[in-house]
Amino acid sequence: MTQATQTDKASEWSRTLKAARMASNVHQSELIEILGCSLPTYIAKEKDPSRFTLGEFASIYSRLNPMGQEHARCILGEMLQDVTDSPDIPGRKEN
Repeated sequence: MTQATQTDKASEWSRTLKAARMASNVHQSELIEILGCSLPTYIAKEKDPSRFTLGEFASIYSRLNPMGQEHARCILGEMLQDVTDSPDIPGRKEN
């Protein structure tokens, strides 16, 4: 994946996650407390959701309403698809 494509995807995922959070009436201040991170760290990760650990993403997911959770599942599904499509995965076998 090119750097531009990766940046475009991160921006798209960021907009989707922010929309999910806002639609669920969840504020960044709530999430930084749950995640135990600073506001600048949270903002940086929200700008590129692939930087969240799976545990952090699960914590965010648990605070979202059903519509927000659907958006979060889409983001996670796309991230996983990108990983499984990557030729750079150690031990990955070609079909």
